[in-house]
Amino acid sequence: MDFLMLLPGRQRVVLEVDGSQHFTVNHGTVPSLRKYAETVAADRDLKFLGYHVYRRTVLLPRPWLVRTGLSTTERIVVTRH
Repeated sequence: MDFLMLLPGRQRVVLEVDGSQHFTVNHGTVPSLRKYAETVAADRDLKFLGYHVYRRTVLLPRPWLVRTGLSTTERIVVTRH
């Protein structure tokens, strides 16, 4: 759980900011259904406990992209492929 907001009316909001480690293996190079299923199961458990869960995936640029001198915008576009 990255952020927990306790709001009036007993509302509980969880904000998750995830990197690729939450749905990949081998240092972010291989997608993993098992890891993705674990993440989805954790969301489900929190929702059953009455939390509102909002998840945002943030993909960081790969080190080789930083060495090439690509701009931030170019890195974002390339890492989404």
